[in-house]
Amino acid sequence: MRAILLILGLGFLGGCASLQRVELPVDELHASIRAGELARPGERVSLVTVDGTEHTFEVAGVDRDHIRGESVTVRIEDVVLVRMEEFSVVRTAALVAGTATAAYVALAVVAALSIIDDLDAL
Repeated sequence: MRAILLILGLGFLGGCASLQRVELPVDELHASIRAGELARPGERVSLVTVDGTEHTFEVAGVDRDHIRGESVTVRIEDVVLVRMEEFSVVRTAALVAGTATAAYVALAVVAALSIIDDLDAL
């Protein structure tokens, strides 16, 4: 039972958040990072640098030249793409509705099978 709840819980988390690409020219991207408009401390980001390396981490801090995570520091000038973790209310609602529907159908099937077994016993 705990395994099922864990799987459902992880599914809900996956349905609630996703990494969304930030579409900005590189100069604006750098300025937005420095200004604190993107990649604020505590947010989860994925950065792609000029050499094609992708760094995914929780932001610990941002200064004029660098964005830092717990174990990674990236030069802002090297960043060419940013993906920010965003929560989706629509995806979360759809996931909750789908899970509730599946549970309802499963209960209806169990109830129907129970009734059939009772009828067979007569």
